[in-house]
Amino acid sequence: NIRHYKGYEDLCEAFRRLPGDHLRLVIAGYVHHSFDVRIGRECKRDERVLWIEGTVPNTEMQIYMNAADVGMFPYRDALTSGAVINALGFAKPVIATRLGCIPEVLGDSGAGEMVPPGDVDALAAAMREVQTWDLAARGAAAQRRARELDWDSIAGRTLVAYGVT
Repeated sequence: NIRHYKGYEDLCEAFRRLPGDHLRLVIAGYVHHSFDVRIGRECKRDERVLWIEGTVPNTEMQIYMNAADVGMFPYRDALTSGAVINALGFAKPVIATRLGCIPEVLGDSGAGEMVPPGDVDALAAAMREVQTWDLAARGAAAQRRARELDWDSIAGRTLVAYGVT
């Protein structure tokens, strides 16, 4: 869902500050009725932005994730993020805001960078920095972190926490 709390307006503003005709930003998903469509119009004015409205079927999610270099999650408010973990599972490093469980999910894994929520300057700086990343190394770190977060691993840690094993 494209919703206000996910920070799309911050993402669009930060991306519009980046020079480079080779850059692309893909935003795909169902536009929730609470989202201000004026923000979408502003973003669509940048020819480098591909805005795809509509539900993305699970069978097509891999198309978008495999085409991406980095997952962008500039949430303004969130407790959890299945989308961040999904990106890690596709071996995609992420830029995300430092809130909710995201700091714990990313930890010091090297799988991404965190910025303060609502800080467009920091988000734009992180997006510039991405262009210098070794994406293969960052992607490998993302995949390692995703494996650490798989259900078998979590179940094992839960059993240990409860003294069952």
